[in-house]
Amino acid sequence: LIRTVGGMELLEYQALAIGLIELKMKDQLIRVSCSGVSKFYINDDRIPIAANPYFGTTDGGATLRLQSDRKYNYIRLRVRAKHRGVFSCKVSPFSLTKSIMLSPR
Repeated sequence: LIRTVGGMELLEYQALAIGLIELKMKDQLIRVSCSGVSKFYINDDRIPIAANPYFGTTDGGATLRLQSDRKYNYIRLRVRAKHRGVFSCKVSPFSLTKSIMLSPR
């Protein structure tokens, strides 16, 4: 879609990005975070997971337990940008033993 505003042409585009998530086990806890987009989806879920629209920061995302008979799951996100769009998603295993446990003294 090309528009002209005040004699300047702006190039705006939208795209659907899809990535594969390979699981090592059928029931696995993972951490997913994306930056440069406002939300993303895992598999066929219709409920979005909040991301961070500001590229370069790691805030936003979710810890998910994926239970699946399939080896590959996927992440979907919509990219909307002018000229050059930059986004990234990070998927990593999540271990409960690495979490900070708080207990009353």
